[in-house]
Amino acid sequence: MDPCGECIPTQQHALVALKRAVNHVHTRLHQGSVSMLTESGSSEEERTAYRIAQVARAVMQAAGMIDQEDMDGTLNDSDAHDTPSKATATRRSCRQTDWRDDDDFIASPSIFLHLDAAQPVRSNRVMEYIVAKGRAAHTSEELTWLYRHSQLTSLLDPEDLQHLVPLSLHREYTHGELILDCGAPVRHLYVVVWGNVEVFRVDSINNERKAMEEAFRVASHQSVSMKLSRTSDRRDSLSPYGLRLTDVQGTNTNSEVSSDAVYTHVADLYPGQVFGIENCVFNAASHYVFRAGSAMSKTAISLLPYEELQLVLARNPRFAQGVGVRITDSMDVFGSIREFCRYVFSPTSAQNEYLPLWSILESYTRVHNVIHTKLFSHQVDTGTWGYALNRLPENLTSTFCFDLVHALPPFIARRMQVEARVADTRKGADSLAMKGGSMRSSITYIRTKERRRCTWHLGMEGKTLVLLRDGFTDLLDFLTMLCVHIIESNKLRGRVQGMVHPPAIDILDEYLRQREQEELAGKYLTTGGVTRDAEMQRVHAILKRMPLTEEEQAGLLRNWGHNTLLRIYEVMMHREEYNVRVDPSLSIKFQMNPFHEWALNLRSCVLEKLGLDRFSALPDNLYIDVISSNTHCIKNLLCGFNRKYRKDILDYARRTESKRLGRPEEWHNVDDMLYVALTGFLQNERPDLKEEHSRSLEEDGITVLQDTAMTGLQVEVIPVHQLNFNAIDETIREALHKYYEEVTKNDSEKREGKTGGSTVPTWAQVCKPIYRRSQDGLKTHVLGCIMTDSRGDTSPNDSDVEPGSTNLATASTTKKPTFTEFSEPANMNSNRGSPTVTPAVHHVRDGRMQWHFLINMDFAFGAQAEGICRVIFSAFGKRIRSVSVVGKAGGLTGKRGDIQLASHVLLSKSSLILEDNQDELRNCRNQDLTAQRLQELAGPRVKVHHGKVLTVTGTMLQNVQLLRYYQQVWRCVGTEMEGSYFARVIEDFYRQGIAHPGLTSRFAYYTSDLPLAQNDAEIEARQTHRLPASAATLSAPMSPQEGVPPLYAIARGILEKVLL
Repeated sequence: MDPCGECIPTQQHALVALKRAVNHVHTRLHQGSVSMLTESGSSEEERTAYRIAQVARAVMQAAGMIDQEDMDGTLNDSDAHDTPSKATATRRSCRQTDWRDDDDFIASPSIFLHLDAAQPVRSNRVMEYIVAKGRAAHTSEELTWLYRHSQLTSLLDPEDLQHLVPLSLHREYTHGELILDCGAPVRHLYVVVWGNVEVFRVDSINNERKAMEEAFRVASHQSVSMKLSRTSDRRDSLSPYGLRLTDVQGTNTNSEVSSDAVYTHVADLYPGQVFGIENCVFNAASHYVFRAGSAMSKTAISLLPYEELQLVLARNPRFAQGVGVRITDSMDVFGSIREFCRYVFSPTSAQNEYLPLWSILESYTRVHNVIHTKLFSHQVDTGTWGYALNRLPENLTSTFCFDLVHALPPFIARRMQVEARVADTRKGADSLAMKGGSMRSSITYIRTKERRRCTWHLGMEGKTLVLLRDGFTDLLDFLTMLCVHIIESNKLRGRVQGMVHPPAIDILDEYLRQREQEELAGKYLTTGGVTRDAEMQRVHAILKRMPLTEEEQAGLLRNWGHNTLLRIYEVMMHREEYNVRVDPSLSIKFQMNPFHEWALNLRSCVLEKLGLDRFSALPDNLYIDVISSNTHCIKNLLCGFNRKYRKDILDYARRTESKRLGRPEEWHNVDDMLYVALTGFLQNERPDLKEEHSRSLEEDGITVLQDTAMTGLQVEVIPVHQLNFNAIDETIREALHKYYEEVTKNDSEKREGKTGGSTVPTWAQVCKPIYRRSQDGLKTHVLGCIMTDSRGDTSPNDSDVEPGSTNLATASTTKKPTFTEFSEPANMNSNRGSPTVTPAVHHVRDGRMQWHFLINMDFAFGAQAEGICRVIFSAFGKRIRSVSVVGKAGGLTGKRGDIQLASHVLLSKSSLILEDNQDELRNCRNQDLTAQRLQELAGPRVKVHHGKVLTVTGTMLQNVQLLRYYQQVWRCVGTEMEGSYFARVIEDFYRQGIAHPGLTSRFAYYTSDLPLAQNDAEIEARQTHRLPASAATLSAPMSPQEGVPPLYAIARGILEKVLL
């Protein structure tokens, strides 16, 4: 009956009557107050109001009966087979029409309906009609079917489902009950099985008002917040949604939640949808509140343990990529890094030339770098600061303007350009200021300890010219390191300025005046004056008076040594007033590319060692093996000096280096200890042997190119045909001997019965070099073994022909080898003037190659690797038979000192401001470098991890989210900065036919740090309620026993493959 007493048709919905009644009451309330209503009221209005109240009570009572019927039908299996009641049908029919509804009848699976036959449902929401009738899935078969049709879990293989379903947990919740609270740890993947889940974002009302005022410039007078009750009895204090609408300016409630909390409804989740996977991957707490909704009388959730899903991520790339796509679509994982790059490479910055340094600094703080662990702490992070200082120019605290250029700018006088190149060649000295002459014309090379970056003072103080090695990674590296310096300098200055009795600046000024007097008198850091030890004691005594902790004092002394107080004074006076300018000059387009100049210098060196003119064409039977490593490892393994004085060096290590290096018995390969102690032996024990050491390198033909063409990339040219294998590293020699004996034995068996006898040389012959030069430059032939029997370059009769002699053409064309693996097109060099000999096989079986060079170049930095790799292939082409990349990488698994053998390298483009931000995955191949052999060479303390290695844009642009994403989704075992650029060039040149089809590539790294160690320690501390352990980050120093064994194990594994 309606408020006017008219009869309402039975087919009309009850809510229509309720709406009319509420509107009528609302009108009466505005007209005046409503007194107690009775059916026998004195007026018609009172009787109408009474009827309205009756209708409202009837509707509420009917709704309660429907809820009870649904609850009973869900809990009782037998009720599922009964025909739905009229009340239930009426309630279900009142669902508003959705855009996903259609008029097609869809048959629901009977396994979920628990009916004898499937019934039609007018909806195309698959999961909704599955649970529209019946009860939630609870058996293994039902859950398996549900997972196969749910988000993410549909990507699981049948074997994975069979394993995961029994391990899943089943949880049921009533209306408004809390499923997952904001800030709670997440260790499961939640799958909605029944009902619906409502998602709320927790905000602060003050932040909400500030955001509104910022957006609309008006203040809100009244706001309504949805507050979550935290009382002990939730069902008595919560509405069916578990939330209560209250007026913020009204009376206070008994809720334990602060009135500042605002809950905003953001989403509804239905059966088949999942949540929580992002928090599991990043090991983070929930950012939202999840509560059971009211679509059904209860909500059922299935929980899959993430520990088991981690194993699935490792072996199921389809599921892993699905998780990755969901994460990148639902949250901005790389947003802070993109923002940093946007400030650096924005068009505005390019037009203005001067970078917005303070905006860049602010965006850096939002990156939350994993290495800069004390970024938001009041403590000075001396470890990270020291890491940055070693990669910035030494005059950092005394200069104000950095001019970053890609080539020497045209405004520099030609004479100054020449002197700048000379300064770069002689950069070993601490100060290379030109003697005599004014400051206007002086050239001073500024040293950078851990970066081979060309930096100068050019004619004026306060301005420093920095030559970038590339316009991307080197620029980002410089700016991120500068941000670290600015942040930590600000902390230090604030701490030191807190000392007021007496002021710290007065103490420093008094010390510096005394030091200047000692320098003028020639008594500073001299034997007869203030020695270095005495100066360190004086500095330490003054540091103790300052408001710094012992850890901070020790860290500052580690970073600056006896100049610590001078640097603190400069920091206090400087105040980080930097200007950074990027030169937009077009002159680089008209200058010699430094990479090409570097490659031409390298090519000329090889030709000179062959006795040819530097402008001659390269011989076709020339073989090149390229290694990207450091500048001492390969040289130590091949130099005969170390074998000659092996006993003396080890005795020195036992006597004087035992504290740093330990005992020889503690090393898996005692020769590793020898190589570490070599520098100290020559400097402290036997400085008279330095000349002999250099002479030994010259006899072996090992040459270090002095002119780096301002690339900052040193390179060693090693003629393998001049090496005496009896004087190389013992482990390598034994491996070569074993390999050669096996090959020659098999070859001898094949040659049995053939006439002419065996022509396979003995191992003693193979060990000898082909030829050498005496100290006076004359020929000194040392007959060795050259490959024979159609497998090498020349016949044994020509082994005494030295490259560059008049018989060069005859020697190289006497016998043309037969070849299958490493053949080139017949007409490839038809127009060359040099001898045309088809190159032999890559891996020699019957001896040594006559013209075989090993090019060991220093670590390239980031994108510089791509330019260097391109020009070296342009210089030598198909004569390059292998490229080996050795480096250090951050470990995402294992411990420091482990080895990472890359199966693939993954270039992270997701964090870049590019249109194409799809990550690049490239195969490393590693045809002949195995994890088993590396494990044998490294020993039992070192583990070898075989998997993908991530290439990042910079060491200071790594945060926990980025690393967790690639660790969990892509299953990366480590991070580095150059591998993908090498692999990209090799793959591109291989497809274009520039690289040889039989080219061998090797990618191996040793773990230098654990970037996620600090985060892992904090997580473990929260779980165990203990203090976090110290983390092995990149800023923490690495002991020799951690870094040396894996590095030399990788180098030995590569040299075993390239020397024959």
